[in-house]
Amino acid sequence: MNTSRRKIIAYFLPFLAYFAFVPLQAQKVDSSARTRFGVYGQFVYNMHRAAFASLPGVPTCCPQFTDAVSNSYALGALFDIPLGNVVGFSLRANYNPVPASFLVQDSRPEFLTINTTGEAVRSFTQHSFASNMRSLGLEGFLTLKPLTGATKTDDGFTILLGARAGYMVQSTFRQYEQTAADSIRFTDARGRDLGTIRNDTSSAIPSLNTIPIALMGGLSWEIPLNSKRTVYITPEVFYSFPLTSVISNSSWNGSWSVHQIRAGISLKFAPERKIIDTTSAEAPPPQKPDSTPVFTVTPPNNSGTPGGQSGVETGGRELSATITAVGVERDGKELTDVTFRIEEFLSTNLRPLLPYVFFAQGSDNIPERYDRLSKRDVEDFFVDKLHNYEMLETYHHIMNIVGRRMRQHPTAKLTITGCNDNVSLGERGNTGLSYRRAKAVRDYLANTWDIDTARMPIQVRNLPVTPTVSNTKLYETEVVQENRRIEFSSDTWEILEPIKTQDTVRTVSPPIIRLRPRIVLPQGNVKEWRVSVGQQGQVLKEFRGTGNIPAILDWNIAENPLTIPRAPTPLEYSLSVVDESGNRLVSNGASPVEQITIQRKRRERLNDREVDRYSLILFDFDKSNLTNTQQRIASFIKTQIAEEATVRISGYTDYTNPLDYSLRLSKARARETASALDLLKKAEVRGLGKTVLLYDTEIPEGRFYCRTVTIVVETPIQPH
Repeated sequence: MNTSRRKIIAYFLPFLAYFAFVPLQAQKVDSSARTRFGVYGQFVYNMHRAAFASLPGVPTCCPQFTDAVSNSYALGALFDIPLGNVVGFSLRANYNPVPASFLVQDSRPEFLTINTTGEAVRSFTQHSFASNMRSLGLEGFLTLKPLTGATKTDDGFTILLGARAGYMVQSTFRQYEQTAADSIRFTDARGRDLGTIRNDTSSAIPSLNTIPIALMGGLSWEIPLNSKRTVYITPEVFYSFPLTSVISNSSWNGSWSVHQIRAGISLKFAPERKIIDTTSAEAPPPQKPDSTPVFTVTPPNNSGTPGGQSGVETGGRELSATITAVGVERDGKELTDVTFRIEEFLSTNLRPLLPYVFFAQGSDNIPERYDRLSKRDVEDFFVDKLHNYEMLETYHHIMNIVGRRMRQHPTAKLTITGCNDNVSLGERGNTGLSYRRAKAVRDYLANTWDIDTARMPIQVRNLPVTPTVSNTKLYETEVVQENRRIEFSSDTWEILEPIKTQDTVRTVSPPIIRLRPRIVLPQGNVKEWRVSVGQQGQVLKEFRGTGNIPAILDWNIAENPLTIPRAPTPLEYSLSVVDESGNRLVSNGASPVEQITIQRKRRERLNDREVDRYSLILFDFDKSNLTNTQQRIASFIKTQIAEEATVRISGYTDYTNPLDYSLRLSKARARETASALDLLKKAEVRGLGKTVLLYDTEIPEGRFYCRTVTIVVETPIQPH
């Protein structure tokens, strides 16, 4: 046996003897190794580690929300099971609210209006985001009592190591923008007063991770409250390290996790029991080793250069890092010495309304993803407040939209038809389930929106009139999901008509920034690297990794309108590199940005254009012909297209067909639409099939909205 191995054994032998001896010695104490149960309360300090501009599908103009802290509490019950005198297991169940409040002020002011004078002033806009998450949790710990032998009891100092798995029982958020003072007001493009708050959004948190998991570690000290040691008060402190993010959407461009520090008191009860002494003599005390082992600690390498330097000497050879950037046009052409041009346009958006509410198998409960209001909140709900909502966000207010419009049109009737999938367990032939689904929706409209039930007759059937069908078993689950629904129909067009909104959109040219990082590493390997692009200190895009860095990193700025730069200041990009020796290098660069706002175009009499977007949905599964409703929408759009406008018509499908077939089907849908608009020879017509999935295809409404055609109309506006 070599010397180092003997030293290790000699060093750890006393500890092994200690933990072997302590249980035998502690057996004589009446309080040893007793089961405990109890309750506890904790103060919780929540540390939100965040870097996101918006939640999935929730539009915002905020540059980025970052770290925040909050206070809350945890209440629970516990059960401690001894596995010996030193080692045990603790099981805990608790209730834990986790609030959050983020506040960000724009780093640059924008022109707003003073209410009293109508004067435009530069003022800052504050972005607020508040959430409230509540979870039930189950925690399991391995418990260690290292002082058991010293105190002759199993109470006292305890180390707890384990994990927590939770279940989110509630998750809501509110997000809005606010002016810096009440005298300063937002206005729309026509100069109308919008008040001090805009883009006010509140809903359930989308793509929430409903089962958060975290590692936990803690310390506690049991203090007996009576001579029999049957009642204990236990001060304790824990730290929780999250293994999961708050948001489960893998394509989400952000991060949000919650670390926790908990401090509290437990009240424990240990039922009395007798201990039988089975030892004839005390075990001998542990022997000390003859010598103390010596450990050699290698100090860290502190020779790295500070951030901002691009090179460091390593053994006579230089480690260096550089980063450069070019612009890339849509056709792939690279542009050097590029200036990124950000331009604002007025836009009209026409979004159709899917007149269905979908249900889970065998259920007549309205799913949680559909937004429901209290009677107090309905007075503040108006359809035009949804102008910044994404398509599915808008659709999930379908019952509230219908409720508001039924109030606005008091003579209108709304027929609610309940359906089932007619194949699966609990659904087949169950028209009673169809009725209960329709009644659940009618009850909400009647109780919340005060709509007379006489205006909302119910019809029931098994399959819908136009069910989703498929010739393949591959997507059978999706097919039956789509038939579990209620359908709205009305004798008044306005009840289910598309939602028309106006907004300001931004475009960027060129749409792609191509980053070329370069690292010269004479020896060793890259441990980690990070490339970020930002503006005015706010990170807009980030790449990071370990090992070798790619030669090219492309950021398609135009893909996400929320990340398009909002100020005429340079885009700043940075490369940070750490090698295996701990050397850190940073290289920086920048590209200029030109911003052309609507105000500037009017002030300088620059050429402008309007960009209008229209959508047509409800193409039947595997069909390309336009329904009567779509024909009516197409007739309206036709009247809005000027002779000088350029038109782009794009067809899409869901994922349930082979790629080649989906491309043909989407092209047929686009051509059918172009024909209805009399634009077959003028418009750019293309079919994208399932190469671009516009919405979440895991839910039925997402697949319906993917079966669409979008019409983009760009109309030049001559300066006056």
